[in-house]
Amino acid sequence: MDGNRSLGKLMKRRCRSKSTRVSKGARRDREPSRLPWKKILNLFNKNKAIKSVPHSSALKNILSFDYQQKRKAYLKEYMATRGRNNEFRISKTELCKERNQKILKKQENIKGGHLIDAKNQILIISEN
Repeated sequence: MDGNRSLGKLMKRRCRSKSTRVSKGARRDREPSRLPWKKILNLFNKNKAIKSVPHSSALKNILSFDYQQKRKAYLKEYMATRGRNNEFRISKTELCKERNQKILKKQENIKGGHLIDAKNQILIISEN
């Protein structure tokens, strides 16, 4: 019986020694998501406080300034691309006008002193 008791004590000692050997660093490496409850509650309360606090005037000013800057940048870019498009549009319309004039010249038919253009408008030409 004494042998069994001593064996039981040795086992307990071994278990105790094993548990003391595990360092906190090793435990942290194995379970990085485990945080002390106080820390968790602190973080939760901070998050709650940040969400519930209304914006201060200084913060509002910063946010509005940031929004204005973004809007200015967007408008600048928009105007730049729009300007390029306008230039393209102008040149395109000029080309269209020239092409239309050529077509009109081709379609002009003089019939008995009358000029008929592409829009079927009759223009009277004086005969000399």
